[in-house]
Amino acid sequence: WVTDPAQLKDALNRAFDAAEKGKVAVVNIDVDPTISNKATYTPVYALCWAHVPWDKTPKRNKALRRNVLAALFGEAFQKYGIPEMPLPDPWEPVKEEEMEP
Repeated sequence: WVTDPAQLKDALNRAFDAAEKGKVAVVNIDVDPTISNKATYTPVYALCWAHVPWDKTPKRNKALRRNVLAALFGEAFQKYGIPEMPLPDPWEPVKEEEMEP
C-alpha cells in the first residue's frame, strides 16, 4: 500500500516484476480525494453526471455543469433560473462546502 510518493517507484517495480511472471499485480495508492484533474472539466465528464438531479448535485459539480454545458444548454439554464457561476480552479482542493448540494 503506497502512502508516500517516495514508495511509488518500488511498488511499481514489484508490480511489473509480478506481471512479467504472469501474476496479477495491483498497486494501491492513497491519494488526496479533494484534488480533481483538469481533464474532468469537460462537457463529456459533465454529461456523465447529468442523471444526478440539480438539487442533489454538489456545488462544485453544479458550477462545472453550468460552465462547460452552457453552449449546449444555456437557454435552458436561463429558462429555469440557473445562475452563472464561477468555474472553480481544478487544481485547488475541493472545500468541504463544495461537496454539499
